[in-house]
Amino acid sequence: MIKNRIRFAVKMGLAGMMVLNAAGCGKTAPSTVQPAVESAVKDVVEEVKEEAAAEPEPEEETETQEPEEEPVEEKPYDNFSLKPSPDKYTQYIDKYVGMNAANVGYTSLGGDRMIRIGDGLLEITYVTADGSYVGIDDEEALRNYVIVAQSIEPNTEVKFDFEKDSDGNEYDSLVEHQSYEKIDLLVKEIGSEDPDITLTAINPSPDKYTFYISDYVGKNVRNIGYISLGGDCRDRYGDANVLLNLVAEDGSYIDVEDETILQQYVVTGQNVAPNSEMKMTYEVDSDGNEYGNLVDTQTYDAITLTVRPVTDGPVVSKKEAETEKAQEEKPAEAEAADNGSASEGYEAIYNDYAEQIRNRTQSLLEEYRSESAGQTLDKKAEICNKKVEVLATINNEGVEKMADHMLHGGDSGGYSEWSGKLMDVYMEESQKIMTEYMDTAI
Repeated sequence: MIKNRIRFAVKMGLAGMMVLNAAGCGKTAPSTVQPAVESAVKDVVEEVKEEAAAEPEPEEETETQEPEEEPVEEKPYDNFSLKPSPDKYTQYIDKYVGMNAANVGYTSLGGDRMIRIGDGLLEITYVTADGSYVGIDDEEALRNYVIVAQSIEPNTEVKFDFEKDSDGNEYDSLVEHQSYEKIDLLVKEIGSEDPDITLTAINPSPDKYTFYISDYVGKNVRNIGYISLGGDCRDRYGDANVLLNLVAEDGSYIDVEDETILQQYVVTGQNVAPNSEMKMTYEVDSDGNEYGNLVDTQTYDAITLTVRPVTDGPVVSKKEAETEKAQEEKPAEAEAADNGSASEGYEAIYNDYAEQIRNRTQSLLEEYRSESAGQTLDKKAEICNKKVEVLATINNEGVEKMADHMLHGGDSGGYSEWSGKLMDVYMEESQKIMTEYMDTAI
């Protein structure tokens, strides 16, 4: 800026001299031009100095900072794509993290939680931070949980082998072996903090002769294995099964057939390490051919699991739990009956239900006559049975109330007497309907 102003002053000085020369019609001597230019430049420099002293110091320019972008929370399914299956022998594990527990799999008739994958099935074991029980058959309860981790990584390959007929041809959908049969899913209650737990990745089974022991530590006893028909707690490994011996840390007896008791224990140790190799052989016939699924030998027949109660409170049996629930739900009139004598309680129940049976009989007779008119003999018998069942339902309800009364203080002798009397009323009234049937059947 200063240089420009000086150049402008020089030009103006020269221009002024040219004007003077033009007026005098003569040339300007160098001695005359130089002082004029220097004077003009000097005046500009002094002017610039004065302006600079009067102006405030310019602020240093700073780089403009862009506002920081708020981090975007990554959703469970962001950037995840399940690999497509190339054939029936290969499938891939889906991503379950972020899903509601009730939206994953289904509860089978055998009481297991299963995920269908290709022609095979994956058995789910739900794991919680404190080892508490997650009821897999209670859809309402499952809706309270969200999955936060899984023991098999998404897109892990699952290989399948299929059963063959006597000619060596494969059946379309009968799976003989699959590399993964189970998956652990860590869950938490919706809205709670994520548990700091790492699930153990169990090695895949390469064939039907080799499997690897599961990690049971931290799991609720009721959520692992199954109760056999022989009353043992067992777990499956391919075609084999292993006995699970439950040992309480304090030496307490554990009734393995009482599911309510099992729900109150968590595993704290196992005497066979997770991922220990389990080999098995199959029985063979006289020609050396293997029987389909009859295991002959296996590396481990039993595993001992050390367990302790999930909470510090006493362990409650199924019967005790039902009794406690019945006491909580006991109606006021039943409590009033208990305050009297045991006999008065039974008699009150008898009077109530005997009257219900007698009053219902007449209307049932009329219904039978109307519905059986013009029907075949078999149809009449069917209608008769349905009417008798109505009386049986009323009778059973009365007997159950008497049993509940006995459980809460009534004597057993009174129960036998009054339940027998109610049964007599039922037999007498139901016979009226049966007699009507016999009369119309002739």
